[in-house]
Amino acid sequence: MLQRIQSIYLLLASGLSSLCWIFPFATGDKNDTIFLDEVLTTDDNLALIVLAIAGIVLPFLAIFLYSNYSLQKKITYTAIVSALGLFATSAFLIFTSGVASFGLGISFFVPIIGIVLCALAYRGIQADENVIKSSNRIR
Repeated sequence: MLQRIQSIYLLLASGLSSLCWIFPFATGDKNDTIFLDEVLTTDDNLALIVLAIAGIVLPFLAIFLYSNYSLQKKITYTAIVSALGLFATSAFLIFTSGVASFGLGISFFVPIIGIVLCALAYRGIQADENVIKSSNRIR
């Protein structure tokens, strides 16, 4: 129940993931695929919606599971996988759209930062778990 810096990392990861709803993943020329309105946003694809919601909810949920380290680590790992999925899905949609020229938006890079923050939080949770185990051995 130490819960130190990993709470900040998880809160930042959750907050940054909410930026995917504000900023576009990419802007490009108008065509018949995903760039109908010349931008790729979270609302353009169901997979992006689900993964963006998971990227917001999972790290925030993991903050409050400080009494159960193993579940907190599993949820943090799932948040990493969902951020990786969000990045891969957005990259797939952008690069297979057939648009000749496009610009990458802020939301394209947000999952990468989320992965790093969740990995740092995972490391902090593991360190706290090791401290608890070592203090139990001393008793």
